[in-house]
Amino acid sequence: MAAFWCCNLCFMGFAAAQEPVSWPQTPDEATDLCRDAIRRAEAALQAVAVIPEESRSFANTPEALETALQDLEDAAAPAVLLRYVAVSSATRDAAAQCEAKLNAFAQGVLARADLYRALNGYAGRRENLSGEKRLLLERELADFKYYGAALDRDARLELRFLRERLAALEQIFADNIEWPRASLLFAPEELAGLPEAVLQALPRQSRLFRVQADSGDYRLFLASVKDPSARRRLEFVYHNRAAVANEPVLREILALRRRVAKVLGSQSYARLELGRRLVNDPGRVRAILRGLHGRLQAPAREELAALVQLKMQDAGVPGDRTLHSWDRDFYLERMRKDFHPRGEDAALAQYFPISAVVEGALAVLQRVFSLRLRRLRDAALWHPDAVLYEASDAAGGEVLGYFYLDLLARPGKPQRPAVFLLTPGRFSPEAPSRPAVCALLAGFARPPQGREALLRHGVASDVEDLFHGMGHVLELVLARSRYARFSGANLSPDLVEAPAFLLGHLAWRPEVAAVVSGHWQDRARRLPPELLREAAAARGAGSALGALDAAASAWAGLELNSGDGSGPGAAYRRAFARFAVEPATEGTHPEAADAALARGDFGATDGIVARLLAEELWQRWSEEGLFNPAACRHLRETFLTAGAGSEARSLRNYLGREPDFRAVSEPVSRPVISGESLPQEISGPPWRRRLVY
Repeated sequence: MAAFWCCNLCFMGFAAAQEPVSWPQTPDEATDLCRDAIRRAEAALQAVAVIPEESRSFANTPEALETALQDLEDAAAPAVLLRYVAVSSATRDAAAQCEAKLNAFAQGVLARADLYRALNGYAGRRENLSGEKRLLLERELADFKYYGAALDRDARLELRFLRERLAALEQIFADNIEWPRASLLFAPEELAGLPEAVLQALPRQSRLFRVQADSGDYRLFLASVKDPSARRRLEFVYHNRAAVANEPVLREILALRRRVAKVLGSQSYARLELGRRLVNDPGRVRAILRGLHGRLQAPAREELAALVQLKMQDAGVPGDRTLHSWDRDFYLERMRKDFHPRGEDAALAQYFPISAVVEGALAVLQRVFSLRLRRLRDAALWHPDAVLYEASDAAGGEVLGYFYLDLLARPGKPQRPAVFLLTPGRFSPEAPSRPAVCALLAGFARPPQGREALLRHGVASDVEDLFHGMGHVLELVLARSRYARFSGANLSPDLVEAPAFLLGHLAWRPEVAAVVSGHWQDRARRLPPELLREAAAARGAGSALGALDAAASAWAGLELNSGDGSGPGAAYRRAFARFAVEPATEGTHPEAADAALARGDFGATDGIVARLLAEELWQRWSEEGLFNPAACRHLRETFLTAGAGSEARSLRNYLGREPDFRAVSEPVSRPVISGESLPQEISGPPWRRRLVY
């Protein structure tokens, strides 16, 4: 049984209009909460479906649908959150089952012909709607059509079968990548360079060590093992680990997607999916990727030449000037050490104790965005690690929202930082305001007893991750939308990460890092600026090469979901030949282990577009002055408060033009696009994104 306390969100500081919400204390309570929320939603939706045609209005049809679905999500959110934070595995399992039921219910609702007829019947009256009311009706109709509610019965059943089969195949594809794990045996002398602690932790067979070809061991192995033949052998196995199992799976996925597009009357699956984005045309996406390639080709070749030079230094004599795929990580690690010989994690972590980082980051955000962030110490919480803050406007005192921080690792908790939306903000002239409530979750390393956690800030940066998460918090807390559907988390998927990437830049500003390092009162231990510059340079090493790899994967996904079903391996190789500047290993099949290809949400493309948008926003903000009060107010009020109902207009208003997706970071700054961090995931139904990373 989990040890959770009852939590009432009407405690000090919460708006009186908010209904109380309690954390379930047991798995059964989580299950009951979820079941009751779905039952109430079913009743509310049925009430909408049976309203006589002549009695339909905006309030009792589109708005009533919105209210029923958002009330469902709000009611079930405390149970779903426990999947990510509960100590008890039984409670986590019950919460995961709750989330699965909610997702299934969401798809079922949007496939209901009776609800579509009700909505379409109201739309046929052509009432004069404007603003978010008009947009709400348009989005609801589009969602119902996407899920097949406008089709006849036979077509709806076919679409349902296709999507159920697709979901099963996409999971099979992902499972085949992870299991069974391929491995190789190596003699001790072949593993020279591997850290001793890692070597001794490897399983042994006689005098040989077994190395798994999974992502964790593989990256460390290729970055540290000196023997190129050992690296080549593992790289070959790694890129073929799912070739046999996933080749037919990927072909069937692509064939089913073509059938889905045909049933829904779309030219291609790519056009169908991209139609739900800010950049909604495959031709525009291709232009963005081609432009990225044009701008990064020269710096990528410079990076490649530098890596080849390091390889030649190792050889001592002129030799093979080709940087093979099994060489790149090894010489990138060498390059990073040249940039930062003191060792980025060990040298920088001492300046970033977690309590000082959180305090400093909140101080920076208060100053930059004219906020007052107040910790509520009497809050009831799900775990002693969690804390709650109230965010209000520094000038007017208006409560803007609330956010929890739960940042340290514990068993069963995901390590990857994410923001969970409990309640979206709703701001309507006709109803009491409901400030947003969200939780920033992370799995930063827990320190030994009696010591404080230190955050990394280098090639792997916990500090940047914290600022990234705070970007998501701000897009939720600051958004001012009438309907929860248009809150910050529901920005177009290719834009939702842009505020987070934008805030991530702050972690690398010397004046910001000096504050968040927490040693501003101890001048003898103040963060040396050169240390941060070295770490930033090390982090940026190879960024152009990585960006082109990500662009190649995105291009391959676009082509495979736009074409006529030609072989995925050939399309993948063509994409990498077009974008990458180093040859792939002959005989390998990396497309069979590229998870982005099997995901139907075009996550790789979304991440690239969001990062480029963040770069444009950063350029404008930097030009106006990062700590210029007027510039910060401009960013907050023009872009961050706009919400999902007007993202295109808000971008134009802030930039003073249409976004052109052309911005690229300086070589020594953080990478614009990092292949290993893409795709970005967004979890939840179309009307409510619960979890953003």
